[in-house]
Amino acid sequence: MSIYIFVISVQCYSALYRDNKYVYRHIILSDNVRQYAENKVRKTNAYLTEQCIVNELQIDIGKGWKHFMIYDGKLRELILRKNLTNEDKLRMAVHMQKNH
Repeated sequence: MSIYIFVISVQCYSALYRDNKYVYRHIILSDNVRQYAENKVRKTNAYLTEQCIVNELQIDIGKGWKHFMIYDGKLRELILRKNLTNEDKLRMAVHMQKNH
């Protein structure tokens, strides 16, 4: 017999921030999702897989985004990144020119 746990939550997504290689964002977890995720990490002694994030925690991380941080202990947010595309780099260059 399988037991499925559905975690209903509201997430808070950060603004995007960048470096020369990646675009980043983080997702602040609601209390019930944070507790479930911390218990999952503690029991399995592993970090959260993307499958767990999407299916069990019901968090939409979006196309191309990868969860890349491993946590030891408290889990308050998910840190995501995706590769900068040429389009992203062009947008950044235009934005930089407008601000100078």
